[in-house]
Amino acid sequence: FSPEFKNFPIEGKDRVQLLIFKKPYTIIDDSAFAHWSKLEEVIFDCNTVELGEYAFWDCPNLKRVVFPEKVILKYRGFAFSDCPKLNVKKLLFPNRCGASMLGRL
Repeated sequence: FSPEFKNFPIEGKDRVQLLIFKKPYTIIDDSAFAHWSKLEEVIFDCNTVELGEYAFWDCPNLKRVVFPEKVILKYRGFAFSDCPKLNVKKLLFPNRCGASMLGRL
């Protein structure tokens, strides 16, 4: 995979439960994983993460998002909006996370 993730093929959105990103620099485009009905967990194992607007919008089963220690996180608005099982206040950010917010999660 390229480190930049745009709209993924439709086939994955109704089957994939876990996404793990391991590229050193990962960019998730606007709405790239929107409406992934089976997605439960997202793990970022990378140095820098950029999340576009509505990157994981309307993932009804998303419960857990994990970022590594010392990640540089940049995100635009509503990256995790309409994910009813995900408590954005309990996102697993590391202690030394550098975050740049351009909107609401």
